[in-house]
Amino acid sequence: MGLYYSVRIYIKKENLSKSLQWLFENTSKDNDQLTVLVDDDPIPCNGSHFRLKGYGQTNKIEINESIAINDNFQSLYYSTSLLLDLEPKLMDYYLGPIYNENYLEHFQEQFNELYDGKGKIRVGYFKASILKLSNSQIFEFNFQGVTSGMSCMLEESMSVRKWIYEFSDASESVLSYIDMESSGIKIIYYKGHKTEIILKNSIPKSSLYTFQNLLTDYFHLENDLELNNDQKYSILTENINVVEDDQYSVFIANAKWYLDIRSGYNEQIELNENQITRFRKEGKKYMDDLVEIRLNIHRYSKKREL
Repeated sequence: MGLYYSVRIYIKKENLSKSLQWLFENTSKDNDQLTVLVDDDPIPCNGSHFRLKGYGQTNKIEINESIAINDNFQSLYYSTSLLLDLEPKLMDYYLGPIYNENYLEHFQEQFNELYDGKGKIRVGYFKASILKLSNSQIFEFNFQGVTSGMSCMLEESMSVRKWIYEFSDASESVLSYIDMESSGIKIIYYKGHKTEIILKNSIPKSSLYTFQNLLTDYFHLENDLELNNDQKYSILTENINVVEDDQYSVFIANAKWYLDIRSGYNEQIELNENQITRFRKEGKKYMDDLVEIRLNIHRYSKKREL
């Protein structure tokens, strides 16, 4: 079976115009364009095969039409190509080795077709969607790879990561992550901060509830975000592995955070609020440093005993 990883970015309604305008500038204009109305402000959207879904119906949208994102809006599905900075990972994906005598000619032909002449390369098509989350003023932007190669690129490419960071900054994203299917999710942006938090357990595929579940049960910030979430759809298993490293692991059990060190000696400690806050902001590097401090303390204690 192939991989179908996706990038999911969550944005407040008040920032929707900024998000769509940024997307228009950073997706391929070689595609068709659909006009999206946000508070009567027309914004072009690059793509093809536009479909509007809502209330049990799916309607194909013609290019000369326009759609309004209003109280009745539920979801828009389409295909689009991203404009990404050139890097070896993208070249490998699109212009990988071709074992024939016309390799250079083929390479140049493909490169000229995809390169925009300004340091960007067109990557796609991605299955894209914009969904309004139930009972909230939050919108989910989703870009799914359609091959295993595209999925690996979403996780590994620095150009993709830069694209996500810039889109998140421009949109004042509440949360941005890479959905790696059964491998879990990688949270890379949270409320203005770059981060690197991995939830190893898989997340339910119901897009309308994923964000609310994550914020309610994992970050415990539903009041700060004013999600208006009257119902709770718990996704927490008994234990959640947040980070799995050769030397240690970080996991949540019964709403408490624990650090389990396995390198050199065995130690399990409960993390305090300050440590959890720093980990959320600084990512795995903070935990690496904390583990090294604990290991140094252990080594010093062993020397004292000798």
